[in-house]
Amino acid sequence: MKLKSFVVRRWGNPELVTPARATPCEMKPLSNLDDHWDLRYLQPALRFFRAVDSDRRPGRPGEAIRAALAEALVYYYPITGRLPELPKGHKLAVKCTSERVVFVEAEAEATLEDFGDPPLPMFSDTEGFLCDVEDARVIVGRPLFYMQPYPNTLRYKMSLRACPLGVAIITFAVDVLQYLPSSSIQTYTYRVMKQKSFMSRRRGNPEFVTPVRATPHESKLLSDLDDHWDLHYLQPGLEFFHAVDSDRRPARPGDNIKTALAEALVYYYPIAGRLREMPKGHKLAVECTAEGVVFVEAEAEATLEDFGEPPMPTFHGAEGFLCDVGDARVIVGRPLFYMQITHLKCGGFVLGTHICHCIADAFGTFQFLKAIFDIARSEAKPPCYQFGKGSSLLEQDRKAKDEIMIEENMQLRVKLLPLWREKPYIKVQRIFKTCDIKWIGQDTLDIGWAKRIGGGIPTVSLPNITSYQFMCKNEKGEKSTIISMLLPQPAMDRFKQEMAASLNEYSIRPKI
Repeated sequence: MKLKSFVVRRWGNPELVTPARATPCEMKPLSNLDDHWDLRYLQPALRFFRAVDSDRRPGRPGEAIRAALAEALVYYYPITGRLPELPKGHKLAVKCTSERVVFVEAEAEATLEDFGDPPLPMFSDTEGFLCDVEDARVIVGRPLFYMQPYPNTLRYKMSLRACPLGVAIITFAVDVLQYLPSSSIQTYTYRVMKQKSFMSRRRGNPEFVTPVRATPHESKLLSDLDDHWDLHYLQPGLEFFHAVDSDRRPARPGDNIKTALAEALVYYYPIAGRLREMPKGHKLAVECTAEGVVFVEAEAEATLEDFGEPPMPTFHGAEGFLCDVGDARVIVGRPLFYMQITHLKCGGFVLGTHICHCIADAFGTFQFLKAIFDIARSEAKPPCYQFGKGSSLLEQDRKAKDEIMIEENMQLRVKLLPLWREKPYIKVQRIFKTCDIKWIGQDTLDIGWAKRIGGGIPTVSLPNITSYQFMCKNEKGEKSTIISMLLPQPAMDRFKQEMAASLNEYSIRPKI
């Protein structure tokens, strides 16, 4: 988006607005969660409003907003205070002193149409629409909130339109993730995946695979961490494997993998069970009934080259490489894991899976897949992975999470999740989510006669709006990171322009 340059005229000097009525004078120390070094700055924001009812417009809109601000500060009185640094430990506290916030009124010779339809970040040349805060990293002893409205100048004739979704795949060399220390970016591309449509033929009906030996029959109640509303679905995944040793390839690879799956289920037996809803509280539990998981074998008239080098999300036509699970949001009383092995003409294969996200996240899923592949590779030592007590997550998965969560953050999360189990109490329609799954162990999947060359989360059924970060190897065999993004088309176009400009600027910098 290329915006005009606007001249902004302020109607007077900045004013300090205080609460409309007396408020408590007290000290509120910040928690470790709030008093974090990367939160110590003033966050700017722009919001655009369209006039819809001229009859209800006050004679002086700026004064109406300022009066409403003063009234709101009665209830949000800490915002009118100041942040001092405590003598011990350099921790911050809010001193509720009612020293006021900053308010400025201004006008600009512009219309809302000048900002795009609709206005989208990043908003260039917009410094004039914000209060001058000088160094935004200085927060101690200064106002905590600044407001600058433009009630009389912006006009907008709005025509609503649909925003088609575009998908960008951005590939960086691995040193970019290390804050560009030494070498230049070796590859970066934006592309919408346009792959061929492949017809996969299943070799038979889906079959249930059960643990090869008897397993405990018990019930495992899900923790609040696992039994969360936004984990109630079957998570799809695709992994691509290149044949590397034809001499070690079994005569019937599908049977080899199916047999390994049955053996792995002995150690991961809750996956062979079913989720039941408990009578009280609607909480879920895993009934370890050994009812089995779903396995399908198929073939496709395709080679790995048809998916790109390397294969990258969003994997067009991925439905043909995954089991048909129906409504992926239904998880109670049905299999918790689905696997489809699709053999390719080149000797490689595609591994398509669905796993209930309540049972395992990406890290836990790859531990399970690694156990299957280790067994298929005829490893002498059986896997020793076991489920933790009181939760369906793998023991190793829980340990990893415990190590990265400090006690305070974990306590806050534990208290929040039971309150948020049924449905969100905030709007989530415009939240942008990102998930880093580069280090979950994808590259450890080795079946002996075939090695993983790529994979990730496919876009099937409803679009997955999460931005994932995958690890793969590029055309030169170098480790690279893939970042998938799903944005409205106007936002995607702007994002591409900004990224191209940033990458071009980096590429011409002198090397250190």
